Amino acid sequence: MTFLSSKERKDILIKAERAWINFRDTYANYKESYYEGGSIQPMIYFEAMTEVTNARVKQIEQDIKEQHK
Repeated sequence: MTFLSSKERKDILIKAERAWINFRDTYANYKESYYEGGSIQPMIYFEAMTEVTNARVKQIEQDIKEQHK
């Protein structure tokens, strides 16, 4: 098994997070599109952003726990 250096791992994580940010923003746009023009639209957008961000935080926390086993 080949182990990546800290620099390589950091670069991979940065690339993954940039892709995830694109997903988060696109998902929030999708969710808000149901309410196009409505007064609730901004709330739906930020609710979706919060939902996927909280899920991502849990994923990263789990990854950290697994790395320290």
